[in-house]
Amino acid sequence: MILDQIDWAIIVAFFVVTLAIGMWVSRKAGSSAAEFFLSGRNMPWWLLGVSMVATTFSADTPNLVTDIVRQNGVSGNWVWWAFLLTGMLTVFVYAKLWRRSKVMTDLEFYEQRYSGKAAAFLRGFRAIYLGVFFNIMIMAAVSLAAIKIGGVMLGLTPVQTLLIASVVTVAYSSLGGLRGVIITDFVQFAIAMIGAVWAAYVVLSMPEVGGLDQLLAHENVKGKLNVLPDFSDMNVLIPVLILPLAVQWWSVWYPGAEPGGGGYIAQRMLSAKSEKHAMGATLFFNLAHYALRPWPWIIIALASLVVFPMSIDNDQKMKVSPLAVKMLDKEVQAKDVDFLINRIAVKQRKAQKANNKNAKSYAQLGQYVAAHRNDLKVKSLAYLNKVDYSTNKENSDPLKFNSLVALQLKFPHVPIDKLGQDLSYSGMLTFLPVGLLGLVIASLIAAFMSTISTHLNWGSSYIVNDFYKRFVKPEAKDKELVTVGRVSTVVLMVFAAVFALLLENALQAFNILLQIGAGTGLIFILRWFWWRINAYTEIVAMFFSFFLAIYFQIIHTALGFAPIPSHIQLVLGVALTTVAWVVTTLITRPTDAKTLQSFYLLTTPGGPGWKKVRQQTKGAEVTLDSSSNDWQLPLEILGMVVGCFTVYSALFATGFWLYNQTTPALVLTLVAIAGGVGLFKIWGKLKTR
Repeated sequence: MILDQIDWAIIVAFFVVTLAIGMWVSRKAGSSAAEFFLSGRNMPWWLLGVSMVATTFSADTPNLVTDIVRQNGVSGNWVWWAFLLTGMLTVFVYAKLWRRSKVMTDLEFYEQRYSGKAAAFLRGFRAIYLGVFFNIMIMAAVSLAAIKIGGVMLGLTPVQTLLIASVVTVAYSSLGGLRGVIITDFVQFAIAMIGAVWAAYVVLSMPEVGGLDQLLAHENVKGKLNVLPDFSDMNVLIPVLILPLAVQWWSVWYPGAEPGGGGYIAQRMLSAKSEKHAMGATLFFNLAHYALRPWPWIIIALASLVVFPMSIDNDQKMKVSPLAVKMLDKEVQAKDVDFLINRIAVKQRKAQKANNKNAKSYAQLGQYVAAHRNDLKVKSLAYLNKVDYSTNKENSDPLKFNSLVALQLKFPHVPIDKLGQDLSYSGMLTFLPVGLLGLVIASLIAAFMSTISTHLNWGSSYIVNDFYKRFVKPEAKDKELVTVGRVSTVVLMVFAAVFALLLENALQAFNILLQIGAGTGLIFILRWFWWRINAYTEIVAMFFSFFLAIYFQIIHTALGFAPIPSHIQLVLGVALTTVAWVVTTLITRPTDAKTLQSFYLLTTPGGPGWKKVRQQTKGAEVTLDSSSNDWQLPLEILGMVVGCFTVYSALFATGFWLYNQTTPALVLTLVAIAGGVGLFKIWGKLKTR
């Protein structure tokens, strides 16, 4: 699409402001490694909280939410809403402990908490595993969203999009360090929120949508509105609600929602002025992340079901690009439609044999295709089926592409391997008017840059502090460390861009990341409160969960076995990994007593899990800090529970007000207010240093 001069002016102005901030703080950021990676440990809670929210407000987040809503309805968002539990646990229990540890990165924690060569190996390996490989995968998922936005809204190729989007981000990230990232995050979050809310308002006024009331009453939307899944359908209830709330939140390591805190969230807590500021930042993050942001995205996702319907076998009109007409006339012949009909029939017979509920859908689709052979929608489906079958053979599924025809007809230039439900968010934004379009594109660029810049700084902090300085050149001066950090920033971005070209959709990346971290989360919760956990515990859990993920994602189907549903993979991964690390913990030597005593005296987590260490510490006649006896975990858990009820009530109250369901909206609003009062009282009783 072609942008107006006003749109380009807004986008250019945004880039100029961003680069200016990076240049403004570059001199101070380059003064030391602590300044470059932790901004001098002097950041206030509100700025850090906004930075955390901005980082998780990545360009792929609206795409992910749209993907979820289109496929599983609003209630499908429980797969990430459930992470609020671990977020609130971090607020009330772990934020102050991280700030108290005084480490440079959360990986430095390993040699503070564990001892010996195993601790050193764990720190160095995870510096590369998380800081490079895992971090690249996360940035690739975010870059995939940029590819789709650039392709749909600007008509750019994937390579062009990544080149343009990466250059400015790498420039200010490498110049300004964490301080530059945090300050630009503040500006970027403001632009991103304004753009998202304004875009939702304009989308509702589209003639096809017809306002909020008409949208909610539309046939394509009515079945997608529930905030809770159908309790009578266990095939939906278990993976969407039960597993996330019962298992996923405490057992899975996921960036931005690490059990016990970690990653860039820990980096922000470590850079706070004090323990109270670290807690305040994390609380603000959870309030804004779960209660403030989701509904503009959800509204646009619901509207996309009207504008880009998920089935061709109805009378709804689809928006068609002239380029699509020209391409389909050239690419699709009668034999391709015949092949499509045959593929549908084959899939229908297999579904009937397996007593699969999709058998009826295949039958309906086959009847429609046979009766409308020359229809443009049928030609589009035949084209998608032909191209996908050439690559995936018998795994190709016409029913999958039935839901993508509307998107293909509107955006025929987008490669098929990048054509997914998450593309609908970008597609809806193409209908915005001049001026607002520029602001929204700038907001999406802001979302991309805020996330990528954080991951670049976070990843390079691991490379510099936990690998280069620790194992390669311990005597390196601050100037050299900053240089290594800046170089690694560029290298990480290059590899992330390359990997982004291999991914297909945001939900795919989300599931891969969940599986890789399955079963490790409980360790990150317990290692602060149980002295017996050691370096071998984490090493075994890390490798076990990774190889299980590789098996489930690649090897299992390659051996000819039927695919395992992602939620079953998650449960198996958690169970097997947990057994592996618990057994390892009990059969290996514990951490050196002096290391445990030093860690306890520094962080004073308290509790029965450290009873033996406390006894040893007293026996050694070491002076205990008076706060070490302030065991507040019951009050902290109460704060977590009240916080969760408050945020969930605010989230769903907003939804019910939008749905015009006054009674539940009013009740939940009152619960949210009461929860806020309760949080205020609990907050005043919490003790910090």
